[in-house]
Amino acid sequence: MIYNQTLALQRAGNHPAIAKQMLQQLIETLPQQQQQIKSNYQQQNWQALWDQVHYLHSATVYCATEDLQQICAELEQAITDKQLTKITETMPYLDQAISNLLAWFKKAR
Repeated sequence: MIYNQTLALQRAGNHPAIAKQMLQQLIETLPQQQQQIKSNYQQQNWQALWDQVHYLHSATVYCATEDLQQICAELEQAITDKQLTKITETMPYLDQAISNLLAWFKKAR
């Protein structure tokens, strides 16, 4: 599921305006975050990559963007475990999940 509105509302303390604002902030920062993640991956800066993915993962939990949350969790764990093959395999899925969320948001407006 790209976005779980019920869960997002729960996580925002049943305040629709807060849930909407958190999602909007995530959407606004996604392109920059995506670029930073790609850059850190290309530079093999594993600590910076972990930091960026962890930050994004945290945001996805609060916003209930479940597909992106799952990919971030997998990538974060692969970085922690220094599984370079898994990191490389997961990066395209991260890009796709980000693209899917951005496209969904554009249509949902």
